[in-house]
Amino acid sequence: MLDVKPMANQNSRVVKKLFHLVFCFGLQCLATSSIAQDLEHVLFILSRDAPNYTKIVDLVRTGLSDKKKDYSVTTVSKDADTEIDRAIKEATIIVTLGTGAADVAISRDSDKPLIAALITDSTFTDLAKKYRGSTSKALASGINAILLDQPLERSTSLASLLIPKLKKIAIMLGPSSGTKARDHRDRLKNAGIIPQILSITAADNPIHKIAPIIKNTDVFIPVPDSRLINVTTAKWILQLGYKYSVPVIGFSKNYVTAGALAAVYSSPENVARQTIEVIRDQNLRDYSLNRIYRPKYCTVTVNTTVAWHLEIQTRDERFYQGELCEL
Repeated sequence: MLDVKPMANQNSRVVKKLFHLVFCFGLQCLATSSIAQDLEHVLFILSRDAPNYTKIVDLVRTGLSDKKKDYSVTTVSKDADTEIDRAIKEATIIVTLGTGAADVAISRDSDKPLIAALITDSTFTDLAKKYRGSTSKALASGINAILLDQPLERSTSLASLLIPKLKKIAIMLGPSSGTKARDHRDRLKNAGIIPQILSITAADNPIHKIAPIIKNTDVFIPVPDSRLINVTTAKWILQLGYKYSVPVIGFSKNYVTAGALAAVYSSPENVARQTIEVIRDQNLRDYSLNRIYRPKYCTVTVNTTVAWHLEIQTRDERFYQGELCEL
């Protein structure tokens, strides 16, 4: 007669071993899935291989590493078409640096959260309309923007700190920034300052339009616009400012190096700091809360040689940053 009891015991042991293996495998899969969900893959798309761009990436990578949540950071050039498509599929968050990178990323139909950094207000508006139909639709599709252009009130406040007795401020606007002329004029009037608004286009002769304004003001402030406007006017602004001993408040460190009295601008450290904050935002995936971020932080640089020439007494740059750069 066949002894079935040992066979039954043997089958029971096999079943138990199989159950144990399946259970352990399930736990391993669950743990792996949990780790995968906790890991954020941040993809940076760069407009070009420039020191400031790579510095921002390095600062963000370092800044994200000191928290409990795990992040991986990779970079790709805007010109690497096939590589960009693959990288976007693998990413959980996309960050673009510069106009070219933003153009490439926004043109693609991705549902991943996107942060467009190092971009001007006017450029973001143009790209949003071009690829999404409107700014509101772009925000609703998962896109955020961290603007490069500092609020004008920071520049005017810096001018007031450097030149306490100033009465007139001249503001130069281009085609993109010209839409805010009335707002700037009203804000200066409310502050008790006489506004002089100069609008300039690429077709204008810069020296003919700038000279009559700059020689009759206490300080001259160019507002960043298109690259063409910025480049073609900077030389004349600085030369005429020197000629008539009128201080210029610029919008970049290069402006100060070239002869402006001072500038308030977004440094790589400022951009990286705000980008980290937006990446960590718990509401990043709630597209109804997406927004356009004005620069939260800023850097102030003063040209002490120009200040000496203009007989303007200045304080340490950290004083001006403390007064202006924490919104």
